[in-house]
Amino acid sequence: MGNRTIHSQKKLTFCQHCHMHCRLFVTVKDNKIQSIKNTMGIEGIKGIHANELIDHPDRLTSPLKRAGKGGRGQWEKISWDAAIDMMARRFGRIKSKYGPEAIATIIGCGHKEMPYYATFLFSHVIGTPNVLDINRQCSIPTLIGSTVTFGGNLLTELEPDFQRSRCILLWGANPKHTYPPLDRDIVAARKKGAKIIVVDPRPPENVTSGGSGQDLWLRVKPGTDGILALAMTRVIIDENLYDADFVDRWCLGFRELKKHVRSYSLQEAEKITTVPATRIREAARVFRTTKPACLYTRLGSSAQQINATQSARALSIFFALAGSIDVPGGNLLANSLGGYRHQRTMSQLPEFPPGVEERRYGANTYPFIGSPKGKMEFFRSLRRAHSPDCIAAMIAGKIKAFYIPGCNIVVSESDSRQIFRALEALDFLVVADLFMTPTAELADLVLPAAHFLETELPLRAYQRMGSMLNNYILATQKVIEPRGECWDDRKIVFELAKKMGVNIPWDCVEDFNDWTLEKVGVTFNEIQKKRSQQLSFPIRYKKFEQDGFKTPSGKIELYSQTFEKLGYDPLPALLEAFHRNPGRDDNYPLILIQHRDVHYMHSEFRQLSSLRDGHPEPLIEINPATAGDLGIKEGEIIYIETPGFRERVSGRASFVERLHPITISCLSHWWFPEKDGPEHGCFESNINTILSHGPPFDPVTGAHQTRGIPCRVVRK
Repeated sequence: MGNRTIHSQKKLTFCQHCHMHCRLFVTVKDNKIQSIKNTMGIEGIKGIHANELIDHPDRLTSPLKRAGKGGRGQWEKISWDAAIDMMARRFGRIKSKYGPEAIATIIGCGHKEMPYYATFLFSHVIGTPNVLDINRQCSIPTLIGSTVTFGGNLLTELEPDFQRSRCILLWGANPKHTYPPLDRDIVAARKKGAKIIVVDPRPPENVTSGGSGQDLWLRVKPGTDGILALAMTRVIIDENLYDADFVDRWCLGFRELKKHVRSYSLQEAEKITTVPATRIREAARVFRTTKPACLYTRLGSSAQQINATQSARALSIFFALAGSIDVPGGNLLANSLGGYRHQRTMSQLPEFPPGVEERRYGANTYPFIGSPKGKMEFFRSLRRAHSPDCIAAMIAGKIKAFYIPGCNIVVSESDSRQIFRALEALDFLVVADLFMTPTAELADLVLPAAHFLETELPLRAYQRMGSMLNNYILATQKVIEPRGECWDDRKIVFELAKKMGVNIPWDCVEDFNDWTLEKVGVTFNEIQKKRSQQLSFPIRYKKFEQDGFKTPSGKIELYSQTFEKLGYDPLPALLEAFHRNPGRDDNYPLILIQHRDVHYMHSEFRQLSSLRDGHPEPLIEINPATAGDLGIKEGEIIYIETPGFRERVSGRASFVERLHPITISCLSHWWFPEKDGPEHGCFESNINTILSHGPPFDPVTGAHQTRGIPCRVVRK
């Protein structure tokens, strides 16, 4: 036989290294990636370096069974048959002896979409209600606050129509580093004359590329966003800037709201938020009178604090009175995707048997997300256990086993050392991931997960592909065969179900892909064969005029009937906290927040030299004037300390002009893969090491305080 020439192929797929699902063209030759190009008009730094991750020498490629004591790095390679058999025997034994609630699983952020499915599938195969979710500290408070107000989410990635907007309000959001495609659209709107308002302790140029020429910046004191939103709402009411006909027809509880916001004067708001009253009034007026307008919020304003859900309610109410709802350039209510069962609609899996959900940790304390009492259909897919209660149950020996697909919980949750101890206390721990993380180091069994370029699944598009006025279902493509013995996370659960004798409606991943599209009336392969590999759905506007809002009243609920029935404040009532006190603790005079950087997604990608070179070490942002008062020089190593922790974490001082002077901001989730295990340096610079996992908690979601934390910075 003569030599055969192998030509390269260009394959289309969609990135999953953040939520945006950018279109990628991947050139492949001989099952090796030659190049990756993002075609969405952005650099897409994580996606275009995916080949470095796939072929990284430290990547997990075989199932590993612990051979010695946990955390000592002694492993034995085993077959997948042996691994699945081990899982079936040990999970089965624990379930039989202690009940399914003694086994937990978790939704994290590692390798994005796939673990969502894997977690829900595992919980139903085992029958456990104890699903932990990192999103309890992320998107869930905003989802709840928005949904009880509008009947659906309205304020995060999918909803703002940036490119057609005339006024964009970025509230506690950082699209420049978290979601570059959104930043691209904001810049495009800015070039067409859109006004930009930024509410953030950090300067606008740090959170959006369109921010250097911003029209208005409200440098809010961390943790006081809910008060600011209520004060801005009062401006709209007092100055009759709201649409009276719309409010009368489509809003419930305006009279009660009008009375409620009398407690939030501009003068009081200025004292608490440190934003000048004149600036608060100006922002409210500009946003209300410049149409169409959209609002985008994220973790900085309505998550990771004890007022998380009610702050999200306050933002939702402000937008309800001031904003452009379901119109081009405004914030759009969810459009139909034809019944597509995406990862956030796993409520369509069979219900648990009677009594099981009541045994979920936190079900009684946080019934809205913990028990079946939350009757809105949207929240069936949000039912979660209370993570701090689960961690305590692990330490106490009540939860005995844990399955972790794609979540580095030791690094990503607060009080990292307590998390470490909890995992050590388990009888059985299984981790599926791409690398040997500090979490995986503690496992009895480590499973090699496939990368998204090695798998196929349908996706809900998180962006409207630039200027195209449609929503999409995307069909990804396996561009290379999995490295080594890596498996799709869903395949792991399917094979476990077969071994345990659990009847499920899918024999393989291909069956599952088609099941998600069953109600749409197409197969996965049919979408994949389209040149664009996407199925489009037209956007309808002002859907509420025909359908109403999906709330109990059919209206926007300024006064929430859902909250009232479950015993929560129906109007945003904010808990007294550190930031409401007129003075500060002299021992901890600064306020700690966190930010994100474009090079990383939480704890991921620190192994990759191409990304690590751009941000090689942990930086601690500090105002130069504040640093001067403390004798700190730019570039020197400094330490952050918080109340209740003997430890401290370190980083290099990075001066940020115009940063709120009492604010310290650091990049979270730091660990050092190059350092020895089991910790890999995860307690040295990871801010979660010195953040409490305990009370006080948000009354609705149980979120704990990880922003707006009193702290101090020292040189030695």
